[in-house]
Amino acid sequence: MLDIKKLAVSLGVAASLTTVALPAVVLADDDEPISASDTLDVQVNVATIISMSLQSHSALGNRTTDCNSHDPETGDPLAPADQCEDVSDLPNQVKTTLLPSSADTTSMYTDIKVSTNSGAGYVLTLADKDTNTNLATASAYIATAAGLPTAGTASWAVSIDSGTNWLAMPASNGTPITVKNYTATHDVVVEDQSTVRYGVATANDQATGTYTDTVTYTATAN
Repeated sequence: MLDIKKLAVSLGVAASLTTVALPAVVLADDDEPISASDTLDVQVNVATIISMSLQSHSALGNRTTDCNSHDPETGDPLAPADQCEDVSDLPNQVKTTLLPSSADTTSMYTDIKVSTNSGAGYVLTLADKDTNTNLATASAYIATAAGLPTAGTASWAVSIDSGTNWLAMPASNGTPITVKNYTATHDVVVEDQSTVRYGVATANDQATGTYTDTVTYTATAN
């Protein structure tokens, strides 16, 4: 039978003799700890958000609507139906009163303020809510047309900022008006403002009634 005690002693002696015989550099290597290492990236994805405030002015009064792509408290994305909140109690409209053969190109306008953390900026567009671009009653209408609305000829149009270039309102399935294409350089955008003016003119024989159409503003981060 193998004598474990004698074997242990003989191994100890052999190890001692071997250690004495090894070069010094090997002894130093034996004293270093054995280890393994790796790298890990810590990454945070900051979501793109955008908000839009519509401040509309007319004979009706001043009305403000605030729209957000995300819930300001939770940060969760909001469905389109939940994105906008009325700040005032006024109806969601601009309004003027005209006689036949008259025009109003100054009293109705909306200031649009857009903010986004997108370093590439945003695009603000405007189009009709549906494919019918007329201001209409049940039995009469005022068609949209490019050019300054002029008393005596029924038409309506919009102008961006300057009030000099009047554009026809495109249908929802057409190419929208680009109110602004804002290109930022890695900077956040804070309440960048554009103004849209609404102009209306009536014909000499314009029928009485309340003429209405609905338009849609859309702010999209680049």
